Amino acid sequence: MNLTTIHEPPFEPVTLADVYRVLKIDAAGSPPEHPLDADFARNITTARRNVEKLTRRSLIRQTLRLSVDGFPSNCIGWQLGPRWVCAPTAIRLFRPPVLSLQSVQYFDASNVLQTVDAASYYVTDDELPELRFVSTFTAPTVYDRPDALRVTYVAGYLGAGSPPSSQEEYAEHVPSELKDAILVGVQMLQTSTSPQDYELLQRMQAALVSGYVVRLAL
Repeated sequence: MNLTTIHEPPFEPVTLADVYRVLKIDAAGSPPEHPLDADFARNITTARRNVEKLTRRSLIRQTLRLSVDGFPSNCIGWQLGPRWVCAPTAIRLFRPPVLSLQSVQYFDASNVLQTVDAASYYVTDDELPELRFVSTFTAPTVYDRPDALRVTYVAGYLGAGSPPSSQEEYAEHVPSELKDAILVGVQMLQTSTSPQDYELLQRMQAALVSGYVVRLAL
C-alpha cells in the first residue's frame, strides 16, 4: 500500500501572523513581513505534516491517491450457477476526513488503466471511512503490479464558502487544538529551543492532538 499526495493544500491552517504572535516577533510593514518568513513558512508546512502524521488525519483540503496491489482479498463469496463469485468488501481510506471520492481505477490484465463505474461502490461514514463495493460487483483481473488499484480522493476538514477561496475559509473548520499543535511544532523547529523546552513542547503537542488521533482498530 502507498498513499501519495497528488495535490498539496493551497493554504496552511495557520499563518505567518500566527507564528509572529506565538514566537513574540515584531514584524514590520503592511502586511507585516520578517526576514525569516521563508523559514517560518517552511516550518509551518513541516509542522502541519507532522501533526497529520500524529493524528492520521488530513487537516486541510488536499488530493490523495491510495495505491494497492489489487482488490481486497477478504471478500464474500456465493455460488452463481457452476461457479463462485467473489465480491471485494472494503478498502480503508486513510488520512480522513474524506470530502469526496474522485475515482477508482485499476490496471487490467493487459496493464491498461481502467475506471470502475461510480455506481459500483460507495464510501462509509466512519471515523476511518471505507470504500465498499456493491454486492453485484465482480472484481476484475488486475495486472501484477504494486499499484494495480488506485483510489483518488479529496481529504481534509471542510472549509467555509462554496468553494473556499481564501486561507481563512480553507482553515475555518480545522479544530483549534490542531492549529495550536502546528504552532507548537513551529516552536519545536526553532534552533534556539533548549532540550528542556523541546521536551515540554513535545508533551504539550501530544496533549493537544490526543483527542483527534484516528483509531485504526476498535
